[in-house]
Amino acid sequence: MEKQIRLQYRYLRIADDQFATFEENYDPTTNVEFQNSVSFSYDYENNLLSCLGTITYVQKEKVILKLGLSSYFMLHPDCVSELMNEGNLCCPKEFLWQFASLNYGSIRGVLYERTKDSELSALILPPFYFDQLIKDGICFDKKK
Repeated sequence: MEKQIRLQYRYLRIADDQFATFEENYDPTTNVEFQNSVSFSYDYENNLLSCLGTITYVQKEKVILKLGLSSYFMLHPDCVSELMNEGNLCCPKEFLWQFASLNYGSIRGVLYERTKDSELSALILPPFYFDQLIKDGICFDKKK
């Protein structure tokens, strides 16, 4: 039986790293393609796990909106101790799903605020299930 680790963290900070709109490329009568990516990093010195989520809306092979948002989570020292494996912090996929989902929810809020007075407010951010994207946990190499 796998050891149960209690995930303890505090949502420390949100930073919108990238935001660009190209309303001139938007045609409300044409389908919009949606792209989504997520990446993680860990700062050993400050016990901070960061999740960068990026969404891109494309129409006729032209970007109409791109938003990159980083969410920073301070991990509790007890949680960090339990996640350590041979000197590296190793997060199970279920924890990554949680952090990615929180980040995605924040993206939804930023997208609303940034587009509410524009034609791009009609864009829909579809639900996303991170268990379909994140199949494995991650060990963050302390040496990097």
